[in-house]
Amino acid sequence: MTLSLWEGVFATVFTALTQGVFAVAYVELMGGTYFHYALLGAIPFLATVAQVFTGYRLQFAERRKWFTTITSILFRCMLAPVLVLPFLLPTRSAALTAFLALTAVSFLVFNVSANAWTGWMTELVPSRLRGRYFGRRNLAATVAAVVSLIVGSQFVDHWREYEGSRALVESVVALFRRTGTGWDGNVVAYGLLFLFAASMGLICGALLSLQPEPRRKRAPRPAARTSLAASWRATISDNGFRGLLVFGLVFNLL
Repeated sequence: MTLSLWEGVFATVFTALTQGVFAVAYVELMGGTYFHYALLGAIPFLATVAQVFTGYRLQFAERRKWFTTITSILFRCMLAPVLVLPFLLPTRSAALTAFLALTAVSFLVFNVSANAWTGWMTELVPSRLRGRYFGRRNLAATVAAVVSLIVGSQFVDHWREYEGSRALVESVVALFRRTGTGWDGNVVAYGLLFLFAASMGLICGALLSLQPEPRRKRAPRPAARTSLAASWRATISDNGFRGLLVFGLVFNLL
C-alpha cells in the first residue's frame, strides 16, 4: 500500500501542473476566448460518460492491473506534445485547438481507467484500514499539490528572466522553421511544465506495475441484448445509490 501512496503523490503532481490555474493560463496565453475557457471547464465532466460503459465491461474482468497501468501512462503522456505544438502548427489558434483536443482525449482515457483503478484499490486495501489509509494518501497528495503549484508558478514566473530562454526559443523556432510567429519564452515555459507533468505518468505506471492484484471471481454475464439495460435498472433501483445521486446533484448545484 506504500506504493499506492507514492503513486498518488506523483499522480497529484501531474494533476496540479496540467489542470486548473496552469491550463487556464495556457489557454489565455494562446489567445483563448470565453468559449475556450468554458470548453476547458466542461471537458472533465463530459468525459465521465466513458465510465458508464467501461464500468459495465470491467465487472466481467478477472484482471485489471495491466489495463489500469497502461491507460494511466497513456492519458498522462498525451499532454507531452504541448511543448512542440506552437512550433509545429502555423497559428496560436491551431495550437490551442490541438491542446484542447489532447486534453479531451486525455480525460476520456482517464475515465476509462478510473473504474478499473477504483475496483482494484477497493480489493487491495482491507475495509478495516480503508478510511485510515486513504486519509493518509489524500494528505500526502494535498501536500504534493501545494508544493507543485508553488514550484510550478515560480518556474513560469522566472523562466522569462533566464538569459538562456530567448536563445532556446530561437533555436527551437529555427529547428521547426517557424520564424516571425511571435512565440515567446512563456510558451516554452508552459510546454516544459506539461512535459515534466507527463513524465509523472511513467513513474505512476512503474509504481502501479509493482502493486499486487488480488484475484477476483469473474461476475456472471447476463443476456447479451439486455445486459447493459439490466445493469442500469439494477443500479438505479438501489436506494442507497439513488440517495448518493441526489446528494451529488444538490451538492454540485449549490
